[in-house]
Amino acid sequence: MNNISAAPEVQFRVGEVRVALWPSHLRPDDPNSLQITIERRHHNRQYTSVLTPDDITKTILALKKAANYIRMRNDAPQKAGEFTSADIKAVERVP
Repeated sequence: MNNISAAPEVQFRVGEVRVALWPSHLRPDDPNSLQITIERRHHNRQYTSVLTPDDITKTILALKKAANYIRMRNDAPQKAGEFTSADIKAVERVP
């Protein structure tokens, strides 16, 4: 069994690619500690870690969005759960 909680803190989707940020259980005393997963949704609606060459650009864009979120999260005086849609659009779909 993995050490990832039931729901991600936030996720970013670009096409079929999803990058999710999860609270880390490796360092539970550090609220800024995150684990990151990268997955691709296939036609059968199942997610896997297998990417295609066409997914590379989408993955980079989703990772950049995740990096921006982490920067905002660490720089902001509020807790991550208190972000508003004006602060960041957490789940964003790009065709």
